[in-house]
Amino acid sequence: MIRATLVPMQNWLNFTLRNISYLGKMSIDFGIRIKKDAQIPNSQGSLVRTEKLFWFLNVGEQMFMDSPLRMTGVDTYLTGLLASP
Repeated sequence: MIRATLVPMQNWLNFTLRNISYLGKMSIDFGIRIKKDAQIPNSQGSLVRTEKLFWFLNVGEQMFMDSPLRMTGVDTYLTGLLASP
């Protein structure tokens, strides 16, 4: 069971990363929203803005990445969707 806990803003990122790692260790499927300006690893391991991975999508299109990216120790499958320009 995961409890909802209020945490100070400066601890939010560490709190979130610990919970994501926990979900991965327990083999619990989950989804999170990553904003377009978030820094994520590309296939070479370099950090890039999320929008750069999905720059070619048109409004309403989506793309599922076939291979996972390693984020916070968890294999993560990304899906890109362009809702509006």
